[in-house]
Amino acid sequence: MAVTVVPLSWLDPEFPEIATAARDLPPVILDGEIVIWHDGRLAFQRLRHRLNRHPGLGRS
Repeated sequence: MAVTVVPLSWLDPEFPEIATAARDLPPVILDGEIVIWHDGRLAFQRLRHRLNRHPGLGRS
């Protein structure tokens, strides 16, 4: 199992808990979005921080 993003980038190092949990699944393709929910709302800044990305700069 691998966690990827389009364009293809591996996200396993940034989200090891998702990759680990998905190892127990049968062979399957999941399509969705990773979001961080904090204090009752989506926390895009926390997601950028987790991905080590900054607005307008791409991956640092």
